[in-house]
Amino acid sequence: LAAALLMGSLSVNAAMASEPAAGKTVRVGYFTMENFMEGGADGTAQSGLTYELLCEIGTYNHWRIEYVYGDFSDLYGMLLNGEIDLLPNVIATDERKEQILFHDFMLNEEHYYISTLQSSAPEEGWDASQLNGKRLATVEGAFEETIFDQWALENGVTPEKVYCSGFDEA
Repeated sequence: LAAALLMGSLSVNAAMASEPAAGKTVRVGYFTMENFMEGGADGTAQSGLTYELLCEIGTYNHWRIEYVYGDFSDLYGMLLNGEIDLLPNVIATDERKEQILFHDFMLNEEHYYISTLQSSAPEEGWDASQLNGKRLATVEGAFEETIFDQWALENGVTPEKVYCSGFDEA
């Protein structure tokens, strides 16, 4: 069973409901994301690349940052409802750009890969058509599945999807 995440790259951004003013308390959605946002609860030591960046942005803009903890889905809903001001690590899609603001520069680039055991790898190089009919693990409804479906359509690939309950299972 091939573990599927996808080849390609995406811009990862911070999304805002509106531009906060200097001196304002800014409510920031905070969900645990290894190496980016660690310590997702009050009284827990916070760290990570995104956390450090938020601290710098807050200092520069004279914001008082108030973290709101939760999982990404709940926090994204809160952003859309105006209950939080900022949510880091949101992938900018055309649909999302119609609803929320994204900055103009890329903070990070993500790459998604399709991987398999070496014993299952073709002996003579790889091309996309070799995925036709192969079983491919994915998380149903995940953003990565959407990206893969688009890539598969563009490349004429038709694997058999096997749905998993989470990325650890995939």
